[in-house]
Amino acid sequence: MDPFTIFTIIVSSLILYTCWTLITTKTANNLPPGPPKLPIIGNIHQLDKQRPHRKLTNLAQKYGPIMHLQLGQVSTVIISSPRLAQEILKIQDINFADRPSTTTSQIFFYEGSNIGWAPYGNYWRQLKKFATLELLSAKKVRSFFYIRENELTRVSRRLETFAKTPINFRELAREIVNNIVSRATLGDICKDRETLLDNIYFMLKTFNSFNMANYYPRLNVLNVISGKKAEWLRMHKEIDVILEKIIEEHKSRPRSNEDDHEDIVDILLRVKDTGVGFDEPLTNDRVKAIILEMLTAGTSSSSMTIEWAFCEMMKNQEIMRKAQSEVREVVKGNIVTEADILNLKYMKLVVKETMRLHCVPILLPRQNLKNCIVDGYDIPANTRILVNAWACATDPDTWKNPHDFIPERFENSSIGTDFEFLPFGSGRRMCPGMNFGLGTVEYVIATLLHRFNWKLPEGVTPDDLDMRELTAISTTANNLPPGPPKLPIIGNIHLLDKQRPPRKLTNLAQKYGPIMHLQLGQVSTVIISSPRLAQEILKIQDINFADRPSTTTSQIFFYEGSNIGWAPYGTYWRQLKKFATLELLSAKKVQSFFYIRENELTRVSRRLETFSKTPINFRELAREIVNNIVSRATLGDICKDRETLLDNIYFMLKTFNSFNMANYYPRLNYLNVISGKKAEWLRMHKEIDVIFEKIIEEHKSRPRSNQDDHEDIVDILLRVKDTGVGFDEPLTNDRVKAIILEMLTAGTSSSSMTIEWAFCEMMKNQEIMRKAQSEVRAVVQGNIVTEADILNLKYMKLVVKETMRLHCVPILLPRQNVKNCIVDGYDIPANTRILVNAWACATDPDMWKNPHAFIPERFENSSIGTDFEFLPFGSGRRMCPGMNFGLGTVEYVIATLLHRFNWKLPKGVTPDDLDMRELTAIS
Repeated sequence: MDPFTIFTIIVSSLILYTCWTLITTKTANNLPPGPPKLPIIGNIHQLDKQRPHRKLTNLAQKYGPIMHLQLGQVSTVIISSPRLAQEILKIQDINFADRPSTTTSQIFFYEGSNIGWAPYGNYWRQLKKFATLELLSAKKVRSFFYIRENELTRVSRRLETFAKTPINFRELAREIVNNIVSRATLGDICKDRETLLDNIYFMLKTFNSFNMANYYPRLNVLNVISGKKAEWLRMHKEIDVILEKIIEEHKSRPRSNEDDHEDIVDILLRVKDTGVGFDEPLTNDRVKAIILEMLTAGTSSSSMTIEWAFCEMMKNQEIMRKAQSEVREVVKGNIVTEADILNLKYMKLVVKETMRLHCVPILLPRQNLKNCIVDGYDIPANTRILVNAWACATDPDTWKNPHDFIPERFENSSIGTDFEFLPFGSGRRMCPGMNFGLGTVEYVIATLLHRFNWKLPEGVTPDDLDMRELTAISTTANNLPPGPPKLPIIGNIHLLDKQRPPRKLTNLAQKYGPIMHLQLGQVSTVIISSPRLAQEILKIQDINFADRPSTTTSQIFFYEGSNIGWAPYGTYWRQLKKFATLELLSAKKVQSFFYIRENELTRVSRRLETFSKTPINFRELAREIVNNIVSRATLGDICKDRETLLDNIYFMLKTFNSFNMANYYPRLNYLNVISGKKAEWLRMHKEIDVIFEKIIEEHKSRPRSNQDDHEDIVDILLRVKDTGVGFDEPLTNDRVKAIILEMLTAGTSSSSMTIEWAFCEMMKNQEIMRKAQSEVRAVVQGNIVTEADILNLKYMKLVVKETMRLHCVPILLPRQNVKNCIVDGYDIPANTRILVNAWACATDPDMWKNPHAFIPERFENSSIGTDFEFLPFGSGRRMCPGMNFGLGTVEYVIATLLHRFNWKLPKGVTPDDLDMRELTAIS
């Protein structure tokens, strides 16, 4: 069965199930008003994924301050006024004190065991009491003052050394808050702090990103099909391992007798051991959930508040002047003290106004335990309630000039005390970390105002600042690179051109930018389409992007990815690459194969001379020549099964490089089984494997030559297999076969295509053909082209170079990043698939003049092509080690064919009839 058919069946089943659910679900008649709903999706289409609070506020202006939305399967009520926020958060607080259960909260927060996501009940009440009276009590928060002071002193000293250098303020605020919160939580010494915080940063982005499965909780299969659940579990596991290690380190070290120096983990472990205050045991998982909550809730919102405060002060210089003057007048020494903070009246107004205008815009969702009535409308039990805090904080009926930044509005005023101002929520579910968060924010802002004068970088004006929020429920944006809109389940697969993906991707990059995110089924993919960013991936951050994704086809055909191209980055791959570069395909070894090239071209030339006036299939000719050269160098001069093997490999390559739906759903391996693809691949692999086994046995049984120059690739591999020199892990038979297969695939397809394209271009451009042929015939003195001749064929080399530019392997083999990282300001989570569009780089109009014209002269006396705009063999650690072999073969074949024959198109065919479009993808 075809994968597309299977996909259609799955999608149809999901739609039918959803329709049945919606039909059979009873709804109240007197729900709040709301916009019209579409079948299946309800009102999902009306959400703004980037700024839902603004969209919801606009809808509330039409439908009222209490509004009903059907978000997929989830019945949701939006509260958008202070009066109704008070109804939910105070008057009927106990009924609305529950939390809905989401897949992400269950996975990341250990089945919702933290304060934020635990269901309302005995455990949650005891946990909230413990957090309020001990974990984050006023006394405990004061005990962490030395950490705030220490961190700001350290950062200030560093900033002083770079006083006139522009800084990334977002990164600065995040660093300061992360260090304060993590030291208070984990202790002053924690080896894994940076790794943990990086993982949490990306977890938060995932947690807060738009997730279709949250709107279809009864269709948990969506998480499986899309691959999201596996991704979340992987993220969670990485964090869990570090948290477990931190807990063990805390258990093993001597406990301090001074309560003031207990960190959060110390307190949690002490209470876990004693059980005081809890009816249910505080398990290891619950401890980890609370630790994780401290590190998430305590960092993201605080750092964003600091950033927004400085953005607003930069935009309103008079406010900056007033706040800074106050701080410098109050603070007498070099260091801001706790007593100073109490006297910074105006700065506190700045913080308060920042938290009003840039609050966490939508409070964490609530859920009512029982049916109830709000504002005259029926709210059935288990309805999801979202309080739009931003709508309340910018309600024009409550606030004058609500969208202006005016700290003075809070001066000598009681405004903000009647649910129009909810930076920490309200009621039973109010954030217990208010004192800690507010103390951190105020101290950081005061210190940075006291120690430094702040201004925008040169050339940037206050009007250039983007003051729009990029957040949803939390203050962390999912900062993936931009990309086209994604469809449910398939993401962007429908946008791929199966025949010519590089051109389609280049067109998309012109719209979305040189770094672009596509969701290809389950596979999160980033496309790189400019030389500058190719350099970032292939050179600057090369070691992080040196890994390969594992695909079903690479695992089957290349013996579990044991070859140079597909082996995962690690010790085995490094040793294999070194062996290939220094011995298997060294310059000396490549030279030793010259006799094969000469012999093959002499044989082919003689045959062609007998059919000199007969049209030939040039593609077949190029393929035959290259196949024979590569196979003789690899397998030896005599190999009975060569033709059968090469035919099998030819069809394997077509399969390997064809569009395969299963590659986009790697966790749904059963698709390969149902469609019959896996059985077909295994059959192909078996046929090739049998021949390889036979070739290896033949090589083992024949006498070894004492002359290294006449060793073929198989001879070298078997010699190293026997000695083990250069490898920590054994070079098994399967690994030998994987490398042989790689030599016969990587060494044939691209070389023969380059030869074909070179002649196509010369046929189309007769003047280039004439110049190249004249040069070859002037340089070559005898009947046979020699190695020395090749060195002197300057123009022909330009032709080859231009062919490899315009008709390169268009998309480099995919890479995968080992760790979370940032590229061009965008977050790239670990294990993202990276595709470098080499064709886009090679035809970038900013780098190349007339990029789509075939002009060999562009390389003459020019350094163009050395800065990642020309990548015929890739670059960096994963650069093709067979460059010398491939280039040597291509140049020798083209030179000989130009030298021995005059070439013209068949009768009746003109240069304009040639189809110059690429028909290839990765190969």
